[in-house]
Amino acid sequence: MNAIPNLKNHEKEFIKNKYKSNSQFKQAQKDYIKNKYKTDASFQQSQKDYSKKKYRLNNQFKLAVKKARAERYASDIDFKLKITERYASDIDFKHKVKALNLLRYRQNVLVREKCKKRQLELYRRELQYREKKISLVQARRSNSEQNIAAWFRQQVRDGPIYICSVCIKLKFRKQVVQLDTEKYLKKGKQSAAVANRCITFEFKSSCTADCPIKCETINHKLWICYTCHRHLLKSEVPADARANGLQLTPIPEELKYLNLLEKQLISQRIPFMKLVQLPKGNQRGIIGPCVSIPTDIQKTVTILPRSDDETQLVRCKLKRKQSYIGYSQYAFISTKKICKALDCLKECNPYYKDTLLNQTWHDGFSPEFEDLTMAEEDHEGSPEILERQDFKTQQSDEDPQDEEDQNVKDRGFPSDTCLQPVDIGQEILDQHFDDIFCVAPGEGSTPVSMMQEEGNEAMSFPAQFPEGSFGSYDSKRQVHLTRSRYFHARLLSGDRRFSSDSSYIFYAQYLSELEQVISKVSIALRKSTGKDSTGNTITASMLTDRNQLKSLLSTDQGYKFMTPIRGTPPYWQTALKDLLATVRQLGIPTWFATFSAADMRWTEVLQLLVEQQKCAQSLEDLDWTGKSEVLRNNPVMNAVMFDHRFHTFLKEIIIKRKIIGNVKDHFHRIEFQQRGSPHAHCLFWIEDAPVVDQDDDQTVCDFVDKYVSCQLPDKTVDPELHSIVSSVQQHSKNHSKFLPQKGTTCRFNFPRPPSEKTFISRRKSLADPSIKKSPQQMKDFAQSVLQKLWTVLQDEHLENITTQNLFEAAGITQKEV
Repeated sequence: MNAIPNLKNHEKEFIKNKYKSNSQFKQAQKDYIKNKYKTDASFQQSQKDYSKKKYRLNNQFKLAVKKARAERYASDIDFKLKITERYASDIDFKHKVKALNLLRYRQNVLVREKCKKRQLELYRRELQYREKKISLVQARRSNSEQNIAAWFRQQVRDGPIYICSVCIKLKFRKQVVQLDTEKYLKKGKQSAAVANRCITFEFKSSCTADCPIKCETINHKLWICYTCHRHLLKSEVPADARANGLQLTPIPEELKYLNLLEKQLISQRIPFMKLVQLPKGNQRGIIGPCVSIPTDIQKTVTILPRSDDETQLVRCKLKRKQSYIGYSQYAFISTKKICKALDCLKECNPYYKDTLLNQTWHDGFSPEFEDLTMAEEDHEGSPEILERQDFKTQQSDEDPQDEEDQNVKDRGFPSDTCLQPVDIGQEILDQHFDDIFCVAPGEGSTPVSMMQEEGNEAMSFPAQFPEGSFGSYDSKRQVHLTRSRYFHARLLSGDRRFSSDSSYIFYAQYLSELEQVISKVSIALRKSTGKDSTGNTITASMLTDRNQLKSLLSTDQGYKFMTPIRGTPPYWQTALKDLLATVRQLGIPTWFATFSAADMRWTEVLQLLVEQQKCAQSLEDLDWTGKSEVLRNNPVMNAVMFDHRFHTFLKEIIIKRKIIGNVKDHFHRIEFQQRGSPHAHCLFWIEDAPVVDQDDDQTVCDFVDKYVSCQLPDKTVDPELHSIVSSVQQHSKNHSKFLPQKGTTCRFNFPRPPSEKTFISRRKSLADPSIKKSPQQMKDFAQSVLQKLWTVLQDEHLENITTQNLFEAAGITQKEV
């Protein structure tokens, strides 16, 4: 049985030995195999498969094949041309060769050094290769800049439009994941029960039965943020979940369309704060503290003139005290809307159930009043008239007060019901608004503590909480929620009732900071030793002594407890110390940069706000005033979008893409400009950056020229960049220019002297032998050069002139400048 295999093995060994020793037999076998390989397709395929398998498994055979092909490629011209033609025509083969070479370049240090050396020699020796390389690098750099800009716009295009189904906060796409309830079912019954309790479908859109298409917008899906997702997986209720006492009832129609003054007139607690309009966009700011004042709603509503016509408006000022000239709010109000709102609150809000409203008022100018006869003496003891004694008006100087004006003030405004004016608002202003009603509902009341009074938030903002404290901070919760996180959840909620109310935003800010101050004071009192820096015990008499109190404050002992509170002097003192420590370790920063919020140019942000506010006009139809109003009505979203854009640019563009060098460290501070928009100041430390006075000047200048440009982009190549640079990166001309005492036309000394190249200006000593002119001669010479340049720069047709052409037109050179 074993004779046949042994015979086959014997034949194989005999043929191998004969193939090695007999050259004629060897050549005959090669010719036979070559001929069969060309004519027999099955044999050809079997040989290929065998060779591939052997190439993969046998490393010795693999190296031998590589060596043989390399030697043949170097010596056989026909084989080299064949490989070259295949590389040019076969795309798959080309990509495969590139991938293999790239892998060798990355893994083999010797190959990498050899390639670099060969390319460097070619770059130095071959002019054609050098020009080709330069053009490729420039094209790649330009393409890279365009790709980076397009990528950045793509990243910041979508705002926080994804609503978490648990906490109802607006999130960015990277902060949420599509909700899958099966994940919580797999975790167990407890996790599924918690998820079923917390998940809400309030903000999910659904198609009707007759919808012809299946909608796939983001609102047709449920999303959940990663924070809530992690809590649900642990069978925990998130602290800021809607189910954790943050539920809200829908705003009734009677309260939905009240303006700010009308809301405050129906509030039982008015959060008095000094709001100011900031320059340019008229964004709102706050000056001073916020004070909560109890009000008498019944008294306030009684003294206001009313009418059955909802279109009639009253010009009203809200004051802290009637004798004050200034006011807190000034707007047109509708007394009919106020009465309807109070009737609604009496039905659903427990804080208003005991409020009594006078329903016996009448409109003296209505047609029904003609059938009424009331004796004058019946009004003398009327509670309504007695209440009006505490009410004052401001009258214009044009028309004297007469009996008709008194009727208008006491009973209501007559309206023209036959013809409707073209401009109703102007008609009302022209005919009926000689009086300005001034109300001070909180006069004589004692301020209450916003932190300690239960229900203060609900009583201050009844339009946001129509059912009282339900859903407010004072509601009972299963999981503890801090005040800061509570307000954070409210302002970022998908329900815009909070973020669109500027008074509520400042109210939330003040309470959050006040709570931090009280908390830090309490901690400071517990940690304090009761002694000053000299070891003396601090007594009450020392705190009443002006000099000793000043001494305590000068050593920071009086306010160091405020260090953790953002924005306070101790907080920024700590930040300054950290910055100085960084400078001590890394040296002077390389770059200083500022980033302003170009909110009027961010079309994607404006489009997001227009869609959220459901504006009647499209973004293209809005003028500058309309865009300012859109930004003013939602400052929270504007600040969130700036923060998102800034940190995306900082992390993904500056640090990762290294557009200004390899950033070792950075420091930035966010502040708000005078116009109310955020603004960032940044310091960057760059690795291996040259240092002035340590490295030579040319090295420093080359480094600056590598990253900084001082020219207008070509208007035909990149019109968008040209528009941005020419409008926001040039010296503004919108300021007072002339200074008579100095004889200048620009108090900022613009335009500045131009230069063809970057250089470091150094002041020379008068003892320097190279200086051959007196100070007065040098001053006269400098003035003459600047005058020549100024004369040329006055020509408005030289917008795109180069520096060299400018010097030629002025008849000067770079050395003279």
